[in-house]
Amino acid sequence: MFRRIIISFISFFLLAGCGQDTAAVSKTIESADDLKAILASHLNQSKEESANVLISLLHLDPESVVDAKAVFEEGNTGKMAIVILSKDSDTALETSDQLNYYLTTLKNSAAQYNPEALELINDGYIFTKDNVSVLVISDDISSVKTDLANYFAN
Repeated sequence: MFRRIIISFISFFLLAGCGQDTAAVSKTIESADDLKAILASHLNQSKEESANVLISLLHLDPESVVDAKAVFEEGNTGKMAIVILSKDSDTALETSDQLNYYLTTLKNSAAQYNPEALELINDGYIFTKDNVSVLVISDDISSVKTDLANYFAN
């Protein structure tokens, strides 16, 4: 009797997992160039960094990164946009954790050395969707959020 109950529970949980909705289709991005250009429009004169520098800076596994782009505003303003394309959504979440760690490090440094930049860095925005992870520090984060929403709506 006990064995039948256990088998029934196992069957129930296995069948319950099969009924998940598969209607949500993810958007896989192949290149970070378009998204980088959109985010760079929120910065003044900016300088681009190579993917290798970003991978090293964020301590990412090079095998997990499909593409990486970053622009940093010139003049030590602290404004930046980083776009990392990962091989899948799970890896993108791990990358997002690394971006969060980097942002926390920036906050701690700004609190010690550049209090004027601290408010700007505190408003830093991390966004993860599908295989994309983004970090943006800008004057107008609400506009950045709108641009990201529009980009992924298409």
